[in-house]
Amino acid sequence: ASGQAPAAVHPSPGGEMPPLEVMVERLADKMDQNPDDLEGWMMLGRTYFAVGQPERARYALEKAYGLEPENPDVLVAYAEAVAASQDSELAGRPAELIQAALKIDPEHSSARWLEGLVSFQATEYARAAEQWGALVATFDPADEEADELRRYIAEARKRAGMESEPTPKAPASVAKTTLAVEVPGGSSTAAAAPDQQSASE
Repeated sequence: ASGQAPAAVHPSPGGEMPPLEVMVERLADKMDQNPDDLEGWMMLGRTYFAVGQPERARYALEKAYGLEPENPDVLVAYAEAVAASQDSELAGRPAELIQAALKIDPEHSSARWLEGLVSFQATEYARAAEQWGALVATFDPADEEADELRRYIAEARKRAGMESEPTPKAPASVAKTTLAVEVPGGSSTAAAAPDQQSASE
């Protein structure tokens, strides 16, 4: 990556920040002039998601992937973008990208979350519960992310016909992103995921 900072966003003469749509177009113009700016492409992809343009998000994150195909953060973001363009299904290319990220960084929180979601979507509920159970053990038990993930674990265990049991907990610091996912037998939902970082960081 070139290490260049994304385009600065300046307030309007009235002192108000421009709409997000205007900001994203400015950043897109900036990226046309700086195609080797990895962080810029990552930011552009996330911003396109924020304004509801998943196809453009995929384009931007594909550019990031082309620059650093062995960066686990990039692999996970690109996997999410590909999934978003195929009705939130992780099977196929997204699953391959997630496994590639885990091969590079086995402790990558977002990749581990999505690995469990791959199993859940494939109706391998016991496996999903096991994968998420190992992940939630790295969370601060008081965090909202831990509560939400425990609910997913409980649902996976229920669908697998397993008895509920307490989930092991251990402190760690994680943030979260969201990915709209299709829960088998249900409707599309926004599933919380850890941010693109390793729990060991």
